Amino acid sequence: MLLTVYNYNGGPCYWCLFPTPPPTTACQRCADSGFLGVVPGIIGCLQALEAIKIAVNNNWTNPFSQVAALIELICSVPPKVKIRGRSVQCEVCGGNSTFDRQQFLEFDYEKFTQTPLSVSPLKLNLFPTDSRISSKEYNERILDGEAHVLVDVWPSHHYKIVSLPKSLNIPLATLEARLPEISSALKEEEERKGYWF
Repeated sequence: MLLTVYNYNGGPCYWCLFPTPPPTTACQRCADSGFLGVVPGIIGCLQALEAIKIAVNNNWTNPFSQVAALIELICSVPPKVKIRGRSVQCEVCGGNSTFDRQQFLEFDYEKFTQTPLSVSPLKLNLFPTDSRISSKEYNERILDGEAHVLVDVWPSHHYKIVSLPKSLNIPLATLEARLPEISSALKEEEERKGYWF
């Protein structure tokens, strides 16, 4: 399988690489040519990841443009990294562990991760339509130089993994208490852009 991004950032389009169609004898359905059912799903996930890389457009993202990844999921061996061995001080499997089956059954994962788990569908209280903005409208405001503050309400550990440029991270759980920070940030942005009151 070949994974690449066509026609992006100066890279070739599909037609550039394959200007002539393959012979009809080489064109088969996946079911006839022996594709495993999970393979298209895996490739689809990788394609979605490439789309996210392009959408985020950070310096550290590196889409497969002008390069291609050859993916052979049956025989190829993916890169491996060595991980550390078992810890003798481990509370669960170490030599002095007292962790038993009953403790395992009573283990509070929410407390351990400090993240509540939703056992029922979340009841979303969405803003009315006139209080929302699309990504296209937001991009237009950026291009117009409009003073604004983009608040990212993801938890801080998610924010550190990926975030939009110049966004302000205020986790949703702390948003109400930190509203003054948004007002201050907006005032600074307006002053920086030369807004006068």
